[in-house]
Amino acid sequence: MERLRLFESFSKEEWQKEIMDASNMLDILYDLKEVSLEYLDVRHKAVNDEDEDVALEKKVIFVVDLYDREDGYLANLAGGQYSLEDTDIEGNLYWPDDITAPVEEIVAGFKSEKLYLNITFCIVVGEDGDLQTVNEDTSNALERISSMYPEVEFDTFDPWDLN
Repeated sequence: MERLRLFESFSKEEWQKEIMDASNMLDILYDLKEVSLEYLDVRHKAVNDEDEDVALEKKVIFVVDLYDREDGYLANLAGGQYSLEDTDIEGNLYWPDDITAPVEEIVAGFKSEKLYLNITFCIVVGEDGDLQTVNEDTSNALERISSMYPEVEFDTFDPWDLN
C-alpha cells in the first residue's frame, strides 16, 4: 500500500466522510479541542526583542496519520489547527490530494483494528516559520487525550520539526 488509490465511484467529500466516520476522527479531534481549550484560554507570557513582557495567543496544530499494525505508516490523512478565537475543526481541516485509498479497504481496516490513527499535535505560539512549543500545556493535553482514547496513538511534534 505504498501509493493509495481512490475508487472513482466516490467523490473526495464522500471519501473523507466515510474515513471520518469509520475512524471516529472528528470526535477525537473535537475531544482534543475540549481538552486543550483550558490551556488556550491562558495566554503565553514571553519577552519580545525589546525586552518587554508580551502575552501571546496559543493555538493547536495537528496532523492525523494512518497506520497499519503490521506495516506501520501508510499516509497522512489530514491536518489542521485551531485557536481560542477560531475553534472550527472542520473549517480548518485540510486533506492532502495524494491520499486516495479504496474507502472500503480503509473502513474494513478500522473495523478489524488492523488500521489505526496516529495524531501528532502541539500547543504553540508564534507565526508559521517561527513557532515555539508550550511544552507543559502540550504534555498536560497529551496525558488527558491519551487516557480518553487508548486505541489511538498520540504524539507531540519535535520542536525542530515545526519550522
